[in-house]
Amino acid sequence: MSESNSFACDISSGIHVFADGTASESWRGRLGRRALLNAIGVAKRFDGPVTIWCDSQYCVNGVNDWRHKWKRHGWKKSPNAKERVKNPDLWKGIDEAMTSAA
Repeated sequence: MSESNSFACDISSGIHVFADGTASESWRGRLGRRALLNAIGVAKRFDGPVTIWCDSQYCVNGVNDWRHKWKRHGWKKSPNAKERVKNPDLWKGIDEAMTSAA
């Protein structure tokens, strides 16, 4: 099965993050988180505040709210959870990028 995938950051008016293609839902999710991580890297190059728009509520909530809790819980959704959050490598990178951008 052939899949076409891409992610992009459009910086014409703020930073817009989107993943596109025919990938599976889980792969599109990973692409979206990778695009978000790239957008944070791009935003760090600007002086002053930058707005990043993303069409994924999972990414928006993850970066703004959930990542702090996940980090405290060892990248799990709760202290007693057996499974890690999806793509903990990307969430760790996003957390690191956001922490160093602050």
